[in-house]
Amino acid sequence: GSIAFAEESVSGNAEFDKGNYVALELNMDSTPRTLTFFVDDEEQPQYITYIPESVSFWVFLFEVDSSFKVTKFERLRNPTAKHGPESVATSFITD
Repeated sequence: GSIAFAEESVSGNAEFDKGNYVALELNMDSTPRTLTFFVDDEEQPQYITYIPESVSFWVFLFEVDSSFKVTKFERLRNPTAKHGPESVATSFITD
């Protein structure tokens, strides 16, 4: 899958399909703040840094009649993202 913001886009994360679980972990306590993606509990290599202090989430699905359901929204005591050697940070800083 790809991550896009404004005119910038990066790829390298797993694509997802019907039946997959997709999770986002927003770490507002780290410096810089990060957003990490998971597909079926597997951390994806592409993640985002320098998240602003205030965020909104939205989803765009390409396929006609596609849908998704938020199944859980929780505050984690400790982050689960590891950002290992295969991880690539992309900074989406706006001026």
